[in-house]
Amino acid sequence: MVAALPLCDVDFMPTVATVADSYPATAFTCSNQNCSRHYHQAAGYFDYEGSGQAGVITHLLCEADAYPMFLEAVGRTGMKLWICPHCGCGIME
Repeated sequence: MVAALPLCDVDFMPTVATVADSYPATAFTCSNQNCSRHYHQAAGYFDYEGSGQAGVITHLLCEADAYPMFLEAVGRTGMKLWICPHCGCGIME
């Protein structure tokens, strides 16, 4: 279960939780209306433009359980904090 809301990995905007019949769990949609990026804890980041999923683009997989990690924070220096939605471990990149 995702504890924090993921940031969009494209424009670093906050995401909003969305529920769709095609997903067994909540997906997160970029809050920027011009961005088609989504995150789902089983699929990772992907683009969705209304006609269907346009390819899964997962940046990091958790070393402990292989879940796609989500972007939780971006520092002033550009360092990114990626979090596993399952075990909660993190990686700085």
